[in-house]
Amino acid sequence: IVDKALEEPKYSSLYAQLCLRLAEDAPNFDGPSQEIQTTKKQSTTFRRLLISKLQDEFENRTRNVEIYDKNDNPLSCEEEEQRSIAKIKMLGNIKFIGELGKLDLIHESILHKCIKTLLEKKKRVQLKDVGEDLECLCQIMRTVGPRLDHEKAKSLMDQYFGRMRSLMNSKDLPARIRFLLQDTVELRENHWVPRKAFLDNGPKTITQIRQDAVK
Repeated sequence: IVDKALEEPKYSSLYAQLCLRLAEDAPNFDGPSQEIQTTKKQSTTFRRLLISKLQDEFENRTRNVEIYDKNDNPLSCEEEEQRSIAKIKMLGNIKFIGELGKLDLIHESILHKCIKTLLEKKKRVQLKDVGEDLECLCQIMRTVGPRLDHEKAKSLMDQYFGRMRSLMNSKDLPARIRFLLQDTVELRENHWVPRKAFLDNGPKTITQIRQDAVK
């Protein structure tokens, strides 16, 4: 499921809904010999396996991109291609994590780690990469922002949006990215009530697809 979600980020919300259903319906994966030990350790559930897989993917993808970013020498065409593939997979993974976070399948600490990764200043700065990171950031904020924006995390959220405001005024960024940042900042100011333009975007839910099929 994770591999498919990374290959088809457009449908990450549908894969997240599938994961929610499996997390609710799937039994523990412990064998009969392990059942005696369930009181001593946490059982192996679908949700735990999913979180473990996503954390491994996140760390590996981030590390793969950083290997190229820390290289002071110009990258060869092959290295640029490998870096681009790693970056696409990393952003796809973050988008999927955001969709799972919206369904309360992912802990808030993982969501904050993703946001910090997207906002951090990189050594090898490429305008295209910065734009991709910020577009992904706006997407994940619109998805899980309402869940993260509570009193305990207010200082962190204020830091994130302070950085987003400064980037919003950067003339180095494409106008489309600056408008995305502005829309996301305004969304928070409007207490996470989206404008109609955003309500019509994104892949449909399973329920919506079924309703369309009946029509």
